[in-house]
Amino acid sequence: MCGIFPNFWELFKGNPRGAWTALSSPYDACSLRLNEQEYQEKALQHLRSHSSGTFSPVHLLLIIFMRLIWFDFWLDILGEIKYKIQCAGWWKKIRDSRPVRFLDWCWQTPKRWLFDNKTRA
Repeated sequence: MCGIFPNFWELFKGNPRGAWTALSSPYDACSLRLNEQEYQEKALQHLRSHSSGTFSPVHLLLIIFMRLIWFDFWLDILGEIKYKIQCAGWWKKIRDSRPVRFLDWCWQTPKRWLFDNKTRA
Protein backbone atom coordinates (compact mmCIF):
# COMPACT_ATOMS: atom_id res chain seq x y z
CA MET A 1 0.00 0.00 0.00
CA CYS A 2 2.83 2.41 0.74
CA GLY A 3 4.94 1.31 -2.25
CA ILE A 4 7.92 0.13 -0.21
CA PHE A 5 9.34 -3.25 -1.17
CA PRO A 6 12.45 -5.07 0.03
CA ASN A 7 15.27 -4.97 -2.49
CA PHE A 8 16.02 -8.69 -2.66
CA TRP A 9 18.70 -8.27 -5.32
CA GLU A 10 20.80 -5.94 -3.13
CA LEU A 11 20.22 -8.25 -0.18
CA PHE A 12 21.33 -11.24 -2.27
CA LYS A 13 24.55 -9.49 -3.32
CA GLY A 14 25.43 -8.69 0.30
CA ASN A 15 23.95 -11.67 2.12
CA PRO A 16 22.73 -14.62 -0.03
CA ARG A 17 21.59 -16.66 2.97
CA GLY A 18 19.65 -13.69 4.29
CA ALA A 19 18.02 -13.20 0.90
CA TRP A 20 16.90 -16.84 0.91
CA THR A 21 15.53 -16.39 4.45
CA ALA A 22 13.62 -13.29 3.37
CA LEU A 23 12.22 -14.99 0.27
CA SER A 24 11.17 -18.21 1.97
CA SER A 25 9.69 -16.75 5.16
CA PRO A 26 6.14 -15.46 5.59
CA TYR A 27 5.85 -11.82 4.57
CA ASP A 28 5.93 -9.57 7.59
CA ALA A 29 6.19 -5.84 8.28
CA CYS A 30 9.83 -6.29 9.26
CA SER A 31 10.52 -7.19 5.62
CA LEU A 32 10.31 -3.48 4.91
CA ARG A 33 13.37 -2.94 7.15
CA LEU A 34 15.57 -5.18 4.99
CA ASN A 35 16.64 -2.21 2.86
CA GLU A 36 18.19 -0.44 5.86
CA GLN A 37 21.63 -1.82 6.75
CA GLU A 38 21.39 -1.00 10.47
CA TYR A 39 18.12 -2.97 10.87
CA GLN A 40 18.79 -5.73 8.37
CA GLU A 41 20.19 -8.35 10.76
CA LYS A 42 17.44 -7.77 13.33
CA ALA A 43 14.78 -8.04 10.60
CA LEU A 44 16.31 -11.31 9.33
CA GLN A 45 16.41 -12.68 12.87
CA HIS A 46 12.72 -11.79 13.26
CA LEU A 47 11.88 -13.49 9.95
CA ARG A 48 13.79 -16.62 10.98
CA SER A 49 11.89 -16.83 14.27
CA HIS A 50 8.53 -16.46 12.52
CA SER A 51 9.34 -18.94 9.77
CA SER A 52 10.56 -21.76 12.00
CA GLY A 53 8.30 -24.75 11.56
CA THR A 54 6.02 -23.05 9.05
CA PHE A 55 7.83 -23.21 5.75
CA SER A 56 10.65 -25.06 4.10
CA PRO A 57 12.40 -24.91 0.72
CA VAL A 58 10.57 -28.09 -0.21
CA HIS A 59 7.37 -26.04 -0.30
CA LEU A 60 8.89 -23.76 -2.92
CA LEU A 61 9.91 -26.76 -5.03
CA LEU A 62 6.38 -28.13 -4.74
CA ILE A 63 4.88 -24.80 -5.81
CA ILE A 64 7.25 -24.60 -8.78
CA PHE A 65 6.35 -28.17 -9.77
CA MET A 66 2.64 -27.39 -9.55
CA ARG A 67 3.13 -24.33 -11.77
CA LEU A 68 5.10 -26.36 -14.32
CA ILE A 69 2.34 -28.94 -14.72
CA TRP A 70 -0.36 -26.21 -14.89
CA PHE A 71 -2.11 -27.58 -11.80
CA ASP A 72 -4.46 -24.62 -11.39
CA PHE A 73 -5.43 -24.80 -15.09
CA TRP A 74 -6.47 -28.45 -14.73
CA LEU A 75 -8.36 -27.69 -11.52
CA ASP A 76 -10.32 -25.00 -13.38
CA ILE A 77 -11.18 -27.49 -16.13
CA LEU A 78 -12.32 -30.07 -13.57
CA GLY A 79 -14.36 -27.39 -11.77
CA GLU A 80 -16.17 -26.53 -15.00
CA ILE A 81 -16.92 -30.21 -15.67
CA LYS A 82 -18.20 -30.63 -12.11
CA TYR A 83 -20.43 -27.57 -12.46
CA LYS A 84 -21.92 -28.82 -15.74
CA ILE A 85 -22.62 -32.24 -14.21
CA GLN A 86 -24.24 -30.74 -11.11
CA CYS A 87 -26.47 -28.47 -13.25
CA ALA A 88 -27.61 -31.35 -15.47
CA GLY A 89 -31.08 -32.74 -14.86
CA TRP A 90 -29.95 -36.35 -14.96
CA TRP A 91 -27.56 -35.74 -12.03
CA LYS A 92 -30.43 -35.16 -9.58
CA LYS A 93 -31.77 -38.63 -10.32
CA ILE A 94 -28.35 -40.19 -9.80
CA ARG A 95 -27.61 -38.09 -6.70
CA ASP A 96 -30.87 -39.12 -5.03
CA SER A 97 -30.43 -42.83 -5.75
CA ARG A 98 -29.83 -45.20 -2.86
CA PRO A 99 -26.30 -46.36 -3.78
CA VAL A 100 -25.02 -42.78 -4.15
CA ARG A 101 -26.66 -41.70 -0.89
CA PHE A 102 -25.08 -44.71 0.85
CA LEU A 103 -21.64 -43.86 -0.56
CA ASP A 104 -22.08 -40.28 0.59
CA TRP A 105 -23.05 -41.48 4.07
CA CYS A 106 -19.94 -43.69 4.21
CA TRP A 107 -17.76 -40.77 3.09
CA GLN A 108 -19.24 -38.33 5.63
CA THR A 109 -19.35 -40.66 8.66
CA PRO A 110 -15.66 -40.38 9.74
CA LYS A 111 -15.92 -36.61 9.45
CA ARG A 112 -19.01 -36.56 11.65
CA TRP A 113 -17.39 -38.85 14.22
CA LEU A 114 -14.11 -36.98 14.38
CA PHE A 115 -14.91 -33.34 13.79
CA ASP A 116 -18.42 -32.53 14.90
CA ASN A 117 -18.89 -30.11 17.81
CA LYS A 118 -20.07 -32.59 20.40
CA THR A 119 -18.28 -32.52 23.74
CA ARG A 120 -16.24 -35.63 24.30
CA ALA A 121 -16.06 -36.88 27.87
